[in-house]
Amino acid sequence: MPVGGEFTMPVNPVGTGNNYVQTAADRQSGRLMLLASLAFLIFYILIVSSKLFNDHNTNKRLDLTEHKTHVTRVSNQISSTIKYIGIWINNGISEGKTASQSARMIALSPMVTDVAILNAQNKIIAQSSESANFLTQVSFNNLANDAFKVTSIITPNGQTIPVLIKKTGNYYLVAALSKMALFEPKNVQSSPDKLALIASSGRVIYGQAELGKVGPLDWFNLSEADFEKITNSNSTFFAKINIHGIKYRLISAQIPNSDLKFLEARPRTDTTALTGSLILFATLFLGTCFLVGMLLNSINKQLRAARTIHRQTEISQQRYQAAIEGDRGGIWELDIPENSAYLSASLAGLLGLPRQEHYMTISEFLNLFHPKERDKFLSVARRAHIQGEFEIDV
Repeated sequence: MPVGGEFTMPVNPVGTGNNYVQTAADRQSGRLMLLASLAFLIFYILIVSSKLFNDHNTNKRLDLTEHKTHVTRVSNQISSTIKYIGIWINNGISEGKTASQSARMIALSPMVTDVAILNAQNKIIAQSSESANFLTQVSFNNLANDAFKVTSIITPNGQTIPVLIKKTGNYYLVAALSKMALFEPKNVQSSPDKLALIASSGRVIYGQAELGKVGPLDWFNLSEADFEKITNSNSTFFAKINIHGIKYRLISAQIPNSDLKFLEARPRTDTTALTGSLILFATLFLGTCFLVGMLLNSINKQLRAARTIHRQTEISQQRYQAAIEGDRGGIWELDIPENSAYLSASLAGLLGLPRQEHYMTISEFLNLFHPKERDKFLSVARRAHIQGEFEIDV
């Protein structure tokens, strides 16, 4: 165990010549903490921004995929509905004994409102009710025998009535479909005014009255190039549109086994979602800055307290050293297990050695004493950790 001792020490005032060094160190530490904080905040911004950007793009892709899937599913269901109505019409034609009976039987379908059988001159041969007279407005356009065609009658106020035509010999069976025959309510996820069913010619088959008046090109605010792509494409088409200042995403799909196109527009949530994410990010960022600021303030206080203690300790050591040296004193220390001894510079000068700190073996240290005093001194030093404070004259 190391033991040591010193000579008497009157306290003398000493200067603190390293205050400038401590102040510079404080400034350096402050700069380092500021740089570390800025680096952390920049790293935080990069990580969160990357996360927001990736999440935003992922959500956009998922939303677009879901929208395309929905439009394709509704298109297939419309095709199935048209096929089902065609089967019902064929059964009514084959089972009815007269034209009038066939018309009434077909009108029993919940998807059909009125039925009329016309000749090539659009004259009524038979009809399901008196209200079916309006069906004479349809155009046949060289319809092939036993073929089905879905078209519409558009009233002067823009109301669109979808109709299904079948040619049988020299006659044409025309069935007016109910409003929701082609669109089941559960499949209409968008508002009704953003849905449309059009023919490849651009004619509106289903839609709101305003759509029937102005047509899909103007109603959906489409460019002529995009409208041509929609009507001529046999696959899903995607376009970004703006309706009355609101941003929409328009998806169109081909109705299988027909020349019809289904269009659905949904508001684009890109900006709304991004704004919400940015607000969340800003809140988290400000909260993080506040916590980092509190942490830095706490660390800074601890560093200032540590520096104050360090300066006080250093000043005390300077005064202590000055007191010893000023009173012709010195400090020694023995580490008996390690066989080493330490002498302060002032004590080394008193003992005739160069005035600097010395490290030596215990035997070299004892050689500085009178031969008769060496054993006594070493014996007292060995018992120092038991006896505590001691005095010895050598």
